[in-house]
Amino acid sequence: MNVVWIIGSGGLLGSALSRQISPLTADVFQPGRPVVWTDAASRGETLAAGVREFSKRLTPGSRWEIYWAAGLGHMGSAPAQLESETEALNTLLREVAQDDHLRAAPGSIAFASSAGALYAGCTDDTVTEVSEVVPTTHYSIEKLKQEALLRNFHLAGTTRVLIARISTLFGPKARGRANKGLIANLARSMLNHEPVRIFVPLDTMRDYIYADDAANAMINTLRSMPATSPFRIKILASQRVTTVAEIIALIGRVAHRHPRIITGATALTSKYAARITFRSCEGEDTAELYRTALHVGIARVLESERLSFVSPNPRS
Repeated sequence: MNVVWIIGSGGLLGSALSRQISPLTADVFQPGRPVVWTDAASRGETLAAGVREFSKRLTPGSRWEIYWAAGLGHMGSAPAQLESETEALNTLLREVAQDDHLRAAPGSIAFASSAGALYAGCTDDTVTEVSEVVPTTHYSIEKLKQEALLRNFHLAGTTRVLIARISTLFGPKARGRANKGLIANLARSMLNHEPVRIFVPLDTMRDYIYADDAANAMINTLRSMPATSPFRIKILASQRVTTVAEIIALIGRVAHRHPRIITGATALTSKYAARITFRSCEGEDTAELYRTALHVGIARVLESERLSFVSPNPRS
């Protein structure tokens, strides 16, 4: 049985990974002490303790998997916050590399990266894994540094590594967490009877992928990687684009009323690509795993935000 650790299990992608990994087929690990993200010393200590606990869960013949879905950074984050996330990842990889039990057992690490950030400046009509990475923000530069850590970690050992470059993620609010992104902001603003601010043109195109579909593809891609290809970078995207205007219209039809919109540019507006179309050409095709229609996913986000509005979690 696989022993699985999802780092960032309380977030949008992490909670989706938790739903998709069955406890019937995997031993899902939770550290005794949660990782402290707000203090560097405590963060390193709790990550190191988590690795030791995780190592002890292994039994003879078992495999281990670590999914990194952590991080609060975004395109407008300050460099210091982004650098702290890189240091946290570096701590985890260092502790794993130094653990004799984990080194001896077959293991895999999957890392959630950002396709939209890394290819923001790419001019290809359709972006694939062979397209040039063109970062435009501190966030995307730091993501590249994190990917480099994983590449070096793989080269120094035998652990399989998947870097999943994921398109625009959306889904229901994770328990106790704020939901981010255009769709969630639209849903929340409608419930609060407030306008939502949009700082990109309404014809801006994005590839929206439902969180559970992305999680399912991430798991399946990692587990299907052959021994002859133990390192992989793969784009996880629905491979269909939708404009911001279409999202606004669609959420209005699902909710039976239209959201109020305020448009206006910010300092970040120019950092976002007007149109990015993704297609994966690496490894097995995962398009069949993206089963959730956009209007279905939007309805689930609306319901999640409605429930949160009616019965707010005091911890959120």
